[in-house]
Amino acid sequence: MLKNIINVIRGAASPSQKQLAKGFPKTLTQADLAGADTALQQDKETIIDDYDINPQTMVHLGFGGTENTRNQGNIYLDLVDTAAAQLNDNTEVRLIVTDYNGRVKGVAIAERYANLKTGATDPTIRFPFPEEGIDATENDKIRLVLICPDAGKTLDVSASKIFVSGTEYWLGQ
Repeated sequence: MLKNIINVIRGAASPSQKQLAKGFPKTLTQADLAGADTALQQDKETIIDDYDINPQTMVHLGFGGTENTRNQGNIYLDLVDTAAAQLNDNTEVRLIVTDYNGRVKGVAIAERYANLKTGATDPTIRFPFPEEGIDATENDKIRLVLICPDAGKTLDVSASKIFVSGTEYWLGQ
């Protein structure tokens, strides 16, 4: 309710409770967030890929509560370079929501890679999104960005694993 009030104050469209009741789990993987092998720039932001939100839908990253961890959005990464080694634990991972022009609307997560690589088989111990989360609405993009402290690294998409879970809503009538 508070989120709807804040959205009204900001002038953003606020989905009704009926629309929000149509949510279902959505998991983005390396197929969605990492299109091809990507050379990482040392100590600079490198955009890995964007996931485009479909018309009349919204993806909420951070749905659920701490008492129901299976209902809470979370993230798990296993990032491997082309030399078959994991990326440096100090690599910063950012999951950003942008508008269709690439302007940042919000940051879903900005965390060291070391904190995001637990829970390969058990989603209940994966790194959770904040409970209030962030919404990516139609025509927005969810963008995966890495800042790698090492030189000469290339992300190997076929060997890496990415799981970003949230809740997708249909906003149609």
